[in-house]
Amino acid sequence: MKKSLVLSALLATSMLAACGGNAPASNSNGGDSGNTPAKVAKLSYGLSSPAEFSYHNMRPQYNYYLTTFSFQTLDLFDDGTYQLNDISMTFSAVVLPEEGQDGQGNERDNVVTRFYGKYTSAPDDLDDTIVNISLDTPDRLVVFSDSSAFYDTANWTPEMAKLAGTTTQYNTDGSTSVVEGEETALDFLKDHAFSPVVVSSVPSQGKADYTKLSVPEGGNQNAKLGTYKDGLKNGFSSPSSFAYHNMRPQYNYYLTTFSMQTLETYEDGKYIFNEYSSCFSAVVLPEEGQNGQGNERDNSHYSYYGTFTSQPDDLDDSIVNYSLSESTRIVGRVDASVFYDTENWTPEMSKKAGSTTQYNTDGSTSVVEGEKTAAEYLAENKKPASVATTIPSKGSMDIVSFRKA
Repeated sequence: MKKSLVLSALLATSMLAACGGNAPASNSNGGDSGNTPAKVAKLSYGLSSPAEFSYHNMRPQYNYYLTTFSFQTLDLFDDGTYQLNDISMTFSAVVLPEEGQDGQGNERDNVVTRFYGKYTSAPDDLDDTIVNISLDTPDRLVVFSDSSAFYDTANWTPEMAKLAGTTTQYNTDGSTSVVEGEETALDFLKDHAFSPVVVSSVPSQGKADYTKLSVPEGGNQNAKLGTYKDGLKNGFSSPSSFAYHNMRPQYNYYLTTFSMQTLETYEDGKYIFNEYSSCFSAVVLPEEGQNGQGNERDNSHYSYYGTFTSQPDDLDDSIVNYSLSESTRIVGRVDASVFYDTENWTPEMSKKAGSTTQYNTDGSTSVVEGEKTAAEYLAENKKPASVATTIPSKGSMDIVSFRKA
């Protein structure tokens, strides 16, 4: 217990020391093309929340129901800024059979929203293993929307303005029509920026609470655009995928896993590829009422860094193929319990990465402690070189299947 308290105190001190900076965080290793690169903020710590499950049964009025799986990750930088990632995947018509592996689900939408801003932190008054992180109103939004749109208020384009300003109108005869318009980056930010909020975290476990984000009625009129020069050029998101693993009859449980990917490309030829995954067991979706249930098993958000080249597709010039190099860095936020960063490796990461679970002959388990270097972890978990097929006009990409040579 004493060792845990000391570790948490050190982490809290580190987080407190990072507070108060005025320069906005950068999430890339380069700057604007043709300009002097901005100072790159160092990732101090990454946290992840438990996953949330919600069920919206539209029957009997409509013959469908929605299941949504969401979680959050929070990156803290040494200049006193944050990046909060809100990840959400929604499916309908989820079918989980008693026998066999033929589970089914129809993707409805998926969204990754990134909020950037400044933070302060302080140890909890009652429990010094807990650090309370105060997030200011975000001053930048980056949104990967359902493999159909990409927004970045720090790099607003005419295409983003049109997408953000266009709405769907429901007519009296039941039909719909599209009403085109435009929206500025500031108005888009005000529409979605939450009010200041406090997030409770346990740094020694890489854990943060899932936080409900509240936008004032009529939008957050206090929101102001920050200045970010990280060189982010394009963003793409994949469709969500659904996997079902039925362990019955040998074991009385089954797993449903929902996952998606995003890709960021930067002006200096670097990329960040993200994989998000949420796994639940015992999902129950009743025919009547809203009492859907699900037990969270694990969730993860991994970021892989490298370099890229790109070229239009030979057969369709609306498609751009990005050739991604082998990963050179991994940042992992795992199941509200572990944080890894191969570029900023610590003794705690070494121990967590090197420890394994041993299954004993009597059916029990025990932890075998060990150590692993950042280079060893990277070698074991990096993604091989691959190609991402994208449609820039839609901010979409196919799911990338990585196959090691």
